[in-house]
Amino acid sequence: MVDQALPGIPGVKIEAGDHICALYRHRSERNDVLMPFLREGLSLGHKCLVGLYEQDTSSIHRAIGRDVDVEQCVTTGQLEVLGAADMLFRPEEFSINNMLQFWEGILSDAVETGGFEFARLTAECTWWEKQLPGFDALANYESSLNEFATRHPVGFLCMYDMSEITGGVIVDLLRTHPRLLLCGLLLLNPYYVPLTPESR
Repeated sequence: MVDQALPGIPGVKIEAGDHICALYRHRSERNDVLMPFLREGLSLGHKCLVGLYEQDTSSIHRAIGRDVDVEQCVTTGQLEVLGAADMLFRPEEFSINNMLQFWEGILSDAVETGGFEFARLTAECTWWEKQLPGFDALANYESSLNEFATRHPVGFLCMYDMSEITGGVIVDLLRTHPRLLLCGLLLLNPYYVPLTPESR
């Protein structure tokens, strides 16, 4: 079932509790997804944090465009773009609680310190995939984000390059995300199964 058009098109809202899986191929398609998500969020005064696997993230600032004062957004902390050098955890230290505590800290800083009423958090999977010990950890983490998102003023966009992941991973993504962003359409996911880590 079609839910909405691509985030960033006028009239489309990203709301608290959203947890969206964006599937695409290669970096150009990733930016077709990412840029509208960021432009809309920045124009609405949302905190925006991006995690990307590339080393040089300056191209993201340039790609956002002239309609947004990117320099001001970076200066005020409204926009943060983290690159491959900003990896947070080593694989042997991975835990869902550590990941959720990281997002909790970002949100606390955004709301309590930065004064933002809403946050858009997004990362491409290669940014943190090497931290995960296996497929089960990925599914458990994504499942945990659903409950986490319902308790905070946040919308998550999880970005996955289909040219870099296996079919088994895609199955887990379908099971753990309430909505899918595919070919420019935001879809209600009929394969979504509400799970908790304990139920796997």
